[in-house]
Amino acid sequence: MMATQRVFKVVTALTTSMVAGLSMSMAFALGLGSLEVQSNLDQPLDGIIELRLAPGDEVASIDARIASREEFEDLGIDYPEYLGSVRLLVEDRAGVAVLRLLSDSIINEVKIADMAIFVGGLDATWEGEEMPGGINVDGFYNGDRTKIELPEIQQKAIKDMVKTGTPVVLVLMAGSSIALNGLEKELEAVLMAWYPGQRGGNAITSVLFGDYNPSGKLPVTFYSSTAELPDFKDYNMQAGKGFTYRYYKGEALYPFGHGLSYTNFKYSKLRADKTNLNEKENFKISFNVKNIGDYDGDEVVQVYIKDLESKLKMPIKQLRSFKRISLNKGDEKIVEFEFKPIEDFSYYDADQQKYMVDKGSFEIQVGSSSQDIRLKKIIYVD
Repeated sequence: MMATQRVFKVVTALTTSMVAGLSMSMAFALGLGSLEVQSNLDQPLDGIIELRLAPGDEVASIDARIASREEFEDLGIDYPEYLGSVRLLVEDRAGVAVLRLLSDSIINEVKIADMAIFVGGLDATWEGEEMPGGINVDGFYNGDRTKIELPEIQQKAIKDMVKTGTPVVLVLMAGSSIALNGLEKELEAVLMAWYPGQRGGNAITSVLFGDYNPSGKLPVTFYSSTAELPDFKDYNMQAGKGFTYRYYKGEALYPFGHGLSYTNFKYSKLRADKTNLNEKENFKISFNVKNIGDYDGDEVVQVYIKDLESKLKMPIKQLRSFKRISLNKGDEKIVEFEFKPIEDFSYYDADQQKYMVDKGSFEIQVGSSSQDIRLKKIIYVD
């Protein structure tokens, strides 16, 4: 009588960021007690492999072997010399064998560390502009991203590290916004490194160890989840809750223009030389910024314009100018900007095929990001 087989789903949600560029033909040698399974994959390590095990078969560790040089060359692909072998662990959880990226020895090292740094995210082979023949797995389609969350196996690895009680910092590599699925509440800090190039390691360590005080600001909105967004093929900026800081009505994970520093800045005394003017008149605003923290630093001050009375579908607000200023601790500086309504308050009228100013009241918003607005003033345009 044959023993009843159990079906284990081995989830291999690895991305190229986690396993140095695995995206072509791979060969697995799965050592599972008395059972040997050989599986060749002509796709990235991202999906589900079903392993049928009889009672008594031991679910042990898995060695993922990179395809040989000859196997790569047969496909007409250069063999990546820097790839080695990847050792993964399998956990039996109610019939589901889940690959773990972090071994017990790594977790033990995290436990005794003062702080742990997890470097993750994506790479340029997974996301890009119109990449025919690109990665087509859950969350990705020919360079487009159909999901914005951090890959699941990375989320799990971070959670395992957080459970140790050691503070964890995430260094995030990507060329677009990433949702963290609540992990941001459990991390000590998130450093967005983008794709920094060959000196990126030096730049990252300078920030992490306090040799450089960061002052970068996000050039895109980081949304909280894919569920917040309309279909990714919908290019209407006002669809659903909207896209970009100009139209998005939801609560962003990190808003456009966001960026932290090791010091703090206080904004005060917003002034305008005119508050009633016509569309062709220039006007100036000025305000004070003071470094009230313990370190010298740079701040990127941002000025947004909000149309308060328009009956047309206008953006929620629009960035109209920004300026980087350097302040030693304790120092204060007056910052000035000049605007002209015909240029800075205008919109394009498709019927008249020219830029127009919707007369009425406009709010000048000054702050450290599109959401962190510190000062406001109303300007009236006749």
